[in-house]
Amino acid sequence: MEDIKNTPGWGMPDDFINSLNIASGKQRTALEEMRDVLDDLANDLSQAVPESTWTDMLIYLIESLERKVRNRVEFDSLLYGLLGYLSKRIE
Repeated sequence: MEDIKNTPGWGMPDDFINSLNIASGKQRTALEEMRDVLDDLANDLSQAVPESTWTDMLIYLIESLERKVRNRVEFDSLLYGLLGYLSKRIE
């Protein structure tokens, strides 16, 4: 899977990215579209749901993904990467 942190366009406004893609004749990747959906979901959740329930929602999401995983090693690697990232953000 493509490294999200090193993906060009991370954090740029959607209209700017779309303009660049149209100008260069590129189609949006599934990762870019998924990132937009998750970003919108995170914004909606942060406004609608009290912070105390976020943990429960994240655990539910991770457990649901775990049930559908095809490559356990890759999934564990993703979780350890997420843990490292969150640890750095909290410090």
